[in-house]
Amino acid sequence: MYREPGTGNFPADLPQFSVNRMGLLDRNRPNPSSQGTATPFSNMPLGGAPVQAIEPGRLWELLAATVAAKDGNRLGQLASAHREVIARNFPEWQKVPVAMRENQAAMQQYANVLIVVAQFFRDVFNDPTLLKLLTGDDANNPLSRWQNNLRQADALMGELRFDEARAILGVALTDIEKIETSGPVSYVAVTHGKIAHCFFHSGDPNAALPHAEKALELSEAKNDEQGTAAALRELYDLQRYLGNWDVAASYADRIAAHAAKNGHAPESERWAKQAQLVRAGEPLCRMTFWVNDLHYEADDLPPLVNAKVRYGFMRNRQPLGICQGLILRGARLAQAGKYEEALAEFRAAAKADPFDPQPHYQRAATLLYLERPADAVQAYDATESLAPGWFYCRADRWLAAEIAAGREELASFMVLRTEEIPEAAMSWEKKETAVKEALARSTTGGAALLHLYHGKCLARLGIIGEAQAAFRTGLERAQEPDVRTRLLVELQTAIEDKEEKLRLLREAADLNGNLIAGAIARLASRELAELEAPAQ
Repeated sequence: MYREPGTGNFPADLPQFSVNRMGLLDRNRPNPSSQGTATPFSNMPLGGAPVQAIEPGRLWELLAATVAAKDGNRLGQLASAHREVIARNFPEWQKVPVAMRENQAAMQQYANVLIVVAQFFRDVFNDPTLLKLLTGDDANNPLSRWQNNLRQADALMGELRFDEARAILGVALTDIEKIETSGPVSYVAVTHGKIAHCFFHSGDPNAALPHAEKALELSEAKNDEQGTAAALRELYDLQRYLGNWDVAASYADRIAAHAAKNGHAPESERWAKQAQLVRAGEPLCRMTFWVNDLHYEADDLPPLVNAKVRYGFMRNRQPLGICQGLILRGARLAQAGKYEEALAEFRAAAKADPFDPQPHYQRAATLLYLERPADAVQAYDATESLAPGWFYCRADRWLAAEIAAGREELASFMVLRTEEIPEAAMSWEKKETAVKEALARSTTGGAALLHLYHGKCLARLGIIGEAQAAFRTGLERAQEPDVRTRLLVELQTAIEDKEEKLRLLREAADLNGNLIAGAIARLASRELAELEAPAQ
């Protein structure tokens, strides 16, 4: 009943707060454009040339040198060849040599070897035994307490209890500062990154900035490439949200340079173009495309034949977790028929994030259910002002205005919403009957939206000739560009003539109407033209 960000062909738009396992190298938040979250050691291939048996002391020296060099391949070879020896001698290795106990730096290096080896066993061999030997009783082990605190903070953020999450993260930061190691990743950086993320998604980006900057500083000091990338992305999102476009663009440039340094040329090119776009004035809302999992602007699409293509909305600001969580609460209330309570959640969401169009869009639909079409028009106008072309905002706004003016019945809105009911609950035969009855009741011959829905029902039922007729009737009546775009795209799916298909698609792509249908038209017309090109 309620459309949510990330549905259908659209990438998930909601921030994810949960973490499966808060290991040493986990990051404070997911990055849709990342290449994965494997650690420098756990993602390395095992095997290689056989390693001859050596005595435990010498094996420890090799492990220590390998960890210090961050040589994941070598670590995999040593661990595979001497797994039993490592496991048998690990308890003895836990006893720090007496001569080292007065040297804090040496002790940290020693402890880091133990930690990395133990994590390697856990992540690669699925054997947590060594790590349990290190952590011991969770209540008395600062590293375990830190991990548990971060997990608890994630859970609290998922429940929108950001104040409590920040309090726990403050305790985690105090604890972890006492045991910071000389290893490849800074625990303190991870914690600052998590605090920044918590502040940001609670609606306080200014408070998040110093923590994100500290995370970047510490990650760069450790030469931690993954941590540096995460901090740069967070700072980009923060500055972009705050409207500091030049600063945000400078971070996009740094992300591009970082990606190039690490051998990710397509990602680097994408971020360089994003920096240019932000400086020039990024649109409030646009459609972008993923072709074979690489991200492109509409004007930069590569050849599409036999390509895997996705598309989705791109706004000029990151959505906030608190806003998205309140929207979901409101949607659940609306689905239960508690419309007034849902409205309160949508208003709270709009207050939490004044840049997000989704609370206004959901509020508008709820107001129509409450038979307040004039108020719904205002909510749709607010949606359009924040994100021009958001989902079906323009067509829904047109229908609400027609209902408010008395030219359409509220029943038409209710019938159109049946399209979203799963087929298991309402068959396409019943949907087609409902829309046909609505058309029969109409004194104006039916709004173009009803003919669009009728054609889609008929097409689903395989009655293609009548579906074509419904779409053509809708086009005769469609003045609103959003509805017309969708009718053009639907009609071309129901006809065989390639020349007419291409004409319809190009007309749809040229209209400033429905962004989703326009994206489909742009893709389909390009692919059709590319398929025809060899024969010319």
